[in-house]
Amino acid sequence: MDRGIKLTVVLAFIGLSLGSLSAAPTVNTTAGKDLSPSSTTESTDGPLANEETLFKDLFDNYNKNLRPNYNTSNEPLQVELGLAVRRIEYLDEKRQTLLFHGTTRLRWMDKRLTWDQQDYEQIANIAYPSYALWVPDIRLQNQAAQLGVKTFEHGLANIYSDGQVYLSTQSAFTVYCGMDFGKWPYDVQSCTIEFESFTMDGTRVDLRMMGQNSTVAVETSPYASLNEWHVLGMVALKNVKRYECCPGEFHSIYFTIRLQRNQPFYRPLLLTPMIVMVFASWLLFLLPLQSCMKFVIGAIELVFVASFALFLKSYLPPSIEEIPYIVTLNLNTMVLVLLALFIQSALLFMSRLKCAMPHALKTLFLDGLGRACCLKLPNGYTKSNLGLQLTAEGQEVDHFEMSDSSDALTSEKTRHEWATLASVLNRVCFTIHVVVCLIVLL
Repeated sequence: MDRGIKLTVVLAFIGLSLGSLSAAPTVNTTAGKDLSPSSTTESTDGPLANEETLFKDLFDNYNKNLRPNYNTSNEPLQVELGLAVRRIEYLDEKRQTLLFHGTTRLRWMDKRLTWDQQDYEQIANIAYPSYALWVPDIRLQNQAAQLGVKTFEHGLANIYSDGQVYLSTQSAFTVYCGMDFGKWPYDVQSCTIEFESFTMDGTRVDLRMMGQNSTVAVETSPYASLNEWHVLGMVALKNVKRYECCPGEFHSIYFTIRLQRNQPFYRPLLLTPMIVMVFASWLLFLLPLQSCMKFVIGAIELVFVASFALFLKSYLPPSIEEIPYIVTLNLNTMVLVLLALFIQSALLFMSRLKCAMPHALKTLFLDGLGRACCLKLPNGYTKSNLGLQLTAEGQEVDHFEMSDSSDALTSEKTRHEWATLASVLNRVCFTIHVVVCLIVLL
């Protein structure tokens, strides 16, 4: 009996000793300290723990499919849009598309993403992936490549403590650009870049220019003009549209960029050769009347002008509304060369006629225009003033030879008169040709 009592007392004492030893570390570790979650996290990780806590508090119950002000359906959400053009890469005249690199900026308020900076170690803003946020359904309306791709999809968005969300993304844009080729290649083009909310009308999203100012909403980089095109300026304009398929008004922002072509590049390439061809056509009238070299020159000009026309056809779109000046100049040059060759052929045929010349032609052209053109008219049986080559008994001679036959003398005089008439008409046609060429060039 005594042994049992002693054994029980010993076991109880051992149990009490073990219990006190196990409880002692817990009391010493937590004594005098605050066990709140924020205090515990701060003691281990500092500001990083506060940012982690902020992320957890903001996005644990965040639903990116809901509009930020979904609980106030009568008030549209104001979304500001801006665009900065970084570089004009390529303007395709054939397809009438513009490829450029730019930065798009979006800004809106999301009251679900607000916090008190004092509760999180004065954290003023955070960066968060945009794919996990509600992002306005703003699309590039007139894009010309890969339709249906969202413009503001990837990247980090800056979120500020007052709920302001700022999203800036860089991308390469390809848009349709209706071009005016009337003054090509000395043209100035205006291309419109249209952004629009694709699914939300004006009652849910009020799309505005950033800063409510067109000068703030647009920006051009100094490197934007380091290519074939020079950026003259860009303006922004808000527009409201209606569609038959969908009720409500849809807001859109138009950015219009004005581009001027790099003219010194095209002056020696396009304009100078055509001007040379126009002046070269004068040689068809300046060379001697019976020279065959003028027909060789005319044929070379026709080949060049036709080849140049094929080059312009491959470079310009077929659906242009106004014919460019350079194309008109090319066609006019071709017509002038053809007319000059036709006139020279007719005059060459006229200079070899042997029939008697009507008296009216002698009076009008030889006596009238001949003297006005400063040509020495035929006077009896003198030496040829036009350098005609005559044939006597199968041999060529350079001047008239006195003959006993009056018929031979009359024939030679008749040919001389026709050759003189051809020279008069050649000078008259040359004067008209010069005037027409100057009009074409101007």
